[in-house]
Amino acid sequence: MFDIRKLSGSKKIRTDWNMDMKLLSSFPEPKDDVDRAFFQFRARNADKPLRELLIKNIVSLFAIPVFIVAGIINELLCTKSRHHPDAVFLQIDSANGNIYPYEDFFPEEIEKEYPDLVHLHKTSFPSLSSVVMGGEPLRIWTKSVIRHPVNCYYNLLVLVHLLSINGVIKEFNPKAIINYRTEEDSTSSLCTLLCETTGREYICFMHGDYTLDINACFFRFSKYYIFDERYKNLFKASRCGDMKYIVYAPPGFKTFKVKDDPAFDYTYYFDGLHDNIDSVVNCLIQLSERGFRCTARPHPRFSNVKRIRELFQNSGLELQNNLTIGIKDSIENTKCAIGIASTTLSQAYYAGCTIVIDDMANINLYNELKKKHSISLERPHLLLSNII
Repeated sequence: MFDIRKLSGSKKIRTDWNMDMKLLSSFPEPKDDVDRAFFQFRARNADKPLRELLIKNIVSLFAIPVFIVAGIINELLCTKSRHHPDAVFLQIDSANGNIYPYEDFFPEEIEKEYPDLVHLHKTSFPSLSSVVMGGEPLRIWTKSVIRHPVNCYYNLLVLVHLLSINGVIKEFNPKAIINYRTEEDSTSSLCTLLCETTGREYICFMHGDYTLDINACFFRFSKYYIFDERYKNLFKASRCGDMKYIVYAPPGFKTFKVKDDPAFDYTYYFDGLHDNIDSVVNCLIQLSERGFRCTARPHPRFSNVKRIRELFQNSGLELQNNLTIGIKDSIENTKCAIGIASTTLSQAYYAGCTIVIDDMANINLYNELKKKHSISLERPHLLLSNII
């Protein structure tokens, strides 16, 4: 699959509040979705190495005509489905080719509003076979190129995503297109524009907790399903466009409920990107020595499970196995959920757990999260430093 966006490593929460806010405020007020998309792209790539961007621009210069030709050919060969569903839900694959999990987050409200819903698999970077040329996406792309002509990589991203969405429109002609994990996609505002100018909505729902992050700024959707009313202020601070916010409780959150007699007093939930394993082990040992039942759960994808397992074995603490203990069982069997930047804290909050924020393992991260409107820090919570 052709994908020049792949970067090595996992994205961590940026920990320079002043630099992020200075960058975010340096942009003028966007005039329209063309500006929104480009400003988000610039913010996302502000700290990328010049060599990396140069290589991407060179590759994109040659890729653009290839995708244009593919789009024209696919337009000639495009067949319209006899089935015109209410909406099309785009299931996005991850870097390893698996579908990003969505079941716990998919709004039940969408299923009620659009009962005839088609699920369509899409790669994170549109393939040659998925792009379909059309007058409206070409008009939007041309307007974007005229305003920002020198950045070939950006122009390629806009082109392929517009043509991919146009392919869905041409085939199914739905009332709405639903996506997720697109808050950090700098082309989302233009995909929204394409949908709205062709008489449909472009809808997104949250797939995890957010803090103020320049990777997810300026974007706009027709509708955006959010976990909590407080997120409206966060996305306003992120300079996102006007859109209809719909607050909902994800189905995966509503099914969790802490048991009357849970097995553990404290469960630590690693997020995998900011783990200070030694600090966590020391804190849990102190709690255990005071008679509390303690355990921990590594992040299924990002944690260094081998290192965590070694330290826990040496300490005598119990470590949960993600393969044998589901997240539902884990949350329902703890009185207090400890963490710092994990979506699991939201799941635990809805389940009735007492939330404990780890302000000891990484004090700089904790201070940054306070500034960046971390939802877990704005809800009722205890601090780990006050119970150790």
